[in-house]
Amino acid sequence: MSKNMFAIGESYIKTRKAWTPGTEYNFKDGGHELRLFVENPTRKEIDDYQNGEIELRLCTKCGLLMLVFKFGNQPWCDASYNWNLVPAESQILPEDPDAPDIGATLAIFLVDAHTGILKVMRVIGMGNEFTKTLHSVIRKQMLQPFDRDKHFEQVELVYKMYSSNQMAQLAICSYRIKTNY
Repeated sequence: MSKNMFAIGESYIKTRKAWTPGTEYNFKDGGHELRLFVENPTRKEIDDYQNGEIELRLCTKCGLLMLVFKFGNQPWCDASYNWNLVPAESQILPEDPDAPDIGATLAIFLVDAHTGILKVMRVIGMGNEFTKTLHSVIRKQMLQPFDRDKHFEQVELVYKMYSSNQMAQLAICSYRIKTNY
């Protein structure tokens, strides 16, 4: 997870003013992080990401780890992840999925891609079973041979074959956080 200090309404990263629109999930430095870069997010989008119900799903089609997620009334989105793409100095083994009562948090950042301004920071607990499954998939990735080009070909193939909605339906596990929203 990022070691920077963050404040709503300020630059997400002081040295960077714009981002490519999209999503990024990472497990690095022992923490889970979801970054969403949205151009000129509306008040409704900001409210959904800050206060809305969250549903997380894990899709493993074609040997990939795809975190599929939905905030409030926003559409399903996804982000791929592979342990081998994380810099070696940030690779910290996830908790043992067989350990009792494990759970992890997910830090969520919504950034205006156009301005680089941080709009939402939110931290949630992902729940025991979801965390166990996620950590198990990450640990399996660590043991598999990795070919960077083949990995990105697989990601491209999955995106050609499945929408985010379809990936959500193919998920091997899910976790939902309801709100009084």
